[in-house]
Amino acid sequence: NKKEMMKPNNLQIKRQQTQLTQVDVAKSAGVSERCYQRYESKEYREPRVNTAIKIAKALGIKDFQEFCSLWKY
Repeated sequence: NKKEMMKPNNLQIKRQQTQLTQVDVAKSAGVSERCYQRYESKEYREPRVNTAIKIAKALGIKDFQEFCSLWKY
């Protein structure tokens, strides 16, 4: 559903709240900008655990529940 793909997800919302760019988060997580964009756009379901942890660290997330909420769509 195209409309669903356009709706911001928790990952995008959190990044915007932290005032980081997609490039900032991608570099911190060790992935390409395009790869990170695919996580936000829901083109990729979710990253591998080690990448998810790096993304969470880049976004300043320390709480496990908040970490889990990033990947709910």
